[in-house]
Order: sequence, then structure tokens, then C-alpha cells
Amino acid sequence: MATAVIRLGQKCPERSAYPIHIELYDEAGDALTPNSIRWTHYDKAGDVVNSKTQVSITAADSFNIVLNATDTAVTTAGDLVRHVNLECSYNSATYGNNLILNRLIEYEIDDIPNI
Repeated sequence: MATAVIRLGQKCPERSAYPIHIELYDEAGDALTPNSIRWTHYDKAGDVVNSKTQVSITAADSFNIVLNATDTAVTTAGDLVRHVNLECSYNSATYGNNLILNRLIEYEIDDIPNI
């Protein structure tokens, strides 16, 4: 599995849609379809952004989390780092069933003046 914190290199322009593409793999490197997927959107202080908490997604080995303009708005000066916490449960032929996978995805907002 990949590192627990994933930092995205491409900044999100403020108040823009921002798709985050995710692919999941098991211990052997094979595509992993989890039993369940949920995500929550936080600012750097740990406050939930735009009421996006425990959002369920149809389970798949590859999917997108698409943030909208309200999700990527800068509401507090200097609030340019955001986190998406991804929570999945999955079964492993090696380690057992109903295992938990958590990943923290970090991205930065490009603050655009006068928006």
C-alpha cells in the first residue's frame, strides 16, 4: 500500500472544480475494490469544509472525488491547505476481512485575487 499521506502536486485554482482521481491496490499490487468508501473534506485546522463529512461513494477500484467551487473557496485568509480523508473497508485473502484503509489526501488552493 502507498504512504498514508498523499500530497497532490497540482494546485487547485480557488473556487474551481477539482477532481481527485483515486486508484486502490492490494498488498500484491492488484486492483482492490473495497466493501465501502467514505470521505470527509477538512481545512488545515481540522474543520469540515462545506458539510462534506462521511460522503459515501459506490465501491470501485478506481474513482473520482470531485470537489466543487464552494469546496475550494478560501473563506479564511491563509486557509490554502485542505485535506480529504478517505476511509475504506476491504477484504484481503492474506490478512482477513473487513480491514480498514485510511488515506489522507492533501492539496493546496491557489488563492486568486478578487474572486
